[in-house]
Amino acid sequence: MRSYGDAIMMRAVGQNDFASLNAAIDIHGAALELLTPEHAAYPAVTGSLAKAFHARYRGTGNIQDLDRAIEHLKTTVEYTPFTDPDHARITDLLGKSFMTKYRTAVQPPRSQYLDYAITLHRQAVALTPREHRHYAGRLESLGKAYSKRYRSQLRRNSIQPNDLQQAERCLTEAMEREPSRAERILHELGKLNQ
Repeated sequence: MRSYGDAIMMRAVGQNDFASLNAAIDIHGAALELLTPEHAAYPAVTGSLAKAFHARYRGTGNIQDLDRAIEHLKTTVEYTPFTDPDHARITDLLGKSFMTKYRTAVQPPRSQYLDYAITLHRQAVALTPREHRHYAGRLESLGKAYSKRYRSQLRRNSIQPNDLQQAERCLTEAMEREPSRAERILHELGKLNQ
């Protein structure tokens, strides 16, 4: 059932078809109702449901879909063993979702979402071997989260002194490991000096 829902979701995203995306969400929801949290497929189904809600959020901008995606990603992280190779990827996705939540939140305190993002990105980097092909990307995500928190606190005159150094360290190392990221990273580093 999950594979069918994933196939419908992939087609829906490719064709920008919200009716099919809604059908994929319904299919994943029905699949989840058939499982207990102890079932081996539970985290995969919650992850698929999170992806579907995130795709719908990107298409509609509906914050409730982002919130649902975050809730399902939290569940996915919780039920995915640390030894699972996907754990770091899922943790990184949850961190990125909290960065999005920070950007879209209108009610204070928004800074908690940045704190969550940094914690999750740090975990994702720690779980990823240095030679892994996604290590630089996860390091870049962590650097951008530190950068955002530093700049946010700079505007409020409440700087955490370590954030600037961590942002520069993570972004520089990510760029050294994967030079194709240089343009984006240099842009982000430039924001730190404004």
